[in-house]
Amino acid sequence: VRAAAAHHPIARARLGESRGTDFSYEWVIEDELVDPPLSAVDARDDAALDRAREALMGHSPALDRVGPFEVVLAQRPEGEGDVLLLNLHHAAGDGMGALRLLASILRAYRDDDDPQPDVDPLEVRDVTDLIGVEGIGDRVKRIRALAGHVARFASRPIRVEPRGGDDDAAAYGFETLTLGPDEVERVMERRTDGATANDVLIAALGVAARRWNEQHGGG
Repeated sequence: VRAAAAHHPIARARLGESRGTDFSYEWVIEDELVDPPLSAVDARDDAALDRAREALMGHSPALDRVGPFEVVLAQRPEGEGDVLLLNLHHAAGDGMGALRLLASILRAYRDDDDPQPDVDPLEVRDVTDLIGVEGIGDRVKRIRALAGHVARFASRPIRVEPRGGDDDAAAYGFETLTLGPDEVERVMERRTDGATANDVLIAALGVAARRWNEQHGGG
């Protein structure tokens, strides 16, 4: 984990000190990650793995320490392969940032090269211009390729259900949603100035979660 953090400045970051009158926050990037936020748990069966995932994802990593993320090594029975779980605070990185950090950890574990380029967040804001997307058809093709890439990292499909009743099992996981050409075109058309497609989709996710909570009596 320490070696992987050397390739990702945000993995060595902590939130700088601030006062109540401040209007902005600053990140402090340390030279190295001295104390990696790594722990190991015994996950002999799927229920134990679900509990480990729920415990990790049920809270936000601290931002005032170096490394705004947590890693759990879920040790499985011999022959099944251990599972590496990562929780990266969303103030520090998005889903793709978490996948990049996780990939770097796995490469370091295998002692493979990790050719992570230096990235200036301000220069790569316009991702479509950076990668040279040409037209809606090319965008659809790239989104489908990305969905297939994410699916290879996915666990069992998510079960979204209200708490209570007879089934109190953890309901964490992932599912892949593929947008067709019509959906992609609507997303791109409804962006406001300065917004990316990712901004629109994150907002849509928030609206969907709020509506689901309201329908199930939540806040």
